[in-house]
Amino acid sequence: MASIDWSQIEIHENEYQDEYIGKYLKKKLKKLTPEHLFLESGTLKTYYKIKLANLLKEDISWHNMSKDAQNLTKKVVEFIKLNNYKIR
Repeated sequence: MASIDWSQIEIHENEYQDEYIGKYLKKKLKKLTPEHLFLESGTLKTYYKIKLANLLKEDISWHNMSKDAQNLTKKVVEFIKLNNYKIR
């Protein structure tokens, strides 16, 4: 598989917010994404979602997240706090 120079690839939230990230990446990166990374539905397989998250987590901070992503994060944290007796 070819090495991807991520610094040369621009990814914008409005381009992928209404579709599976796997389908978006497949279109965006064309032949650089092998078929075995995806489920039949077009979404990334869980294993590769985790690898992608681990790869990107170093570059994601609260300040470079969109307002929608920040709001979703707040809702998820509140849900966890309300539903996980160990954190209450």
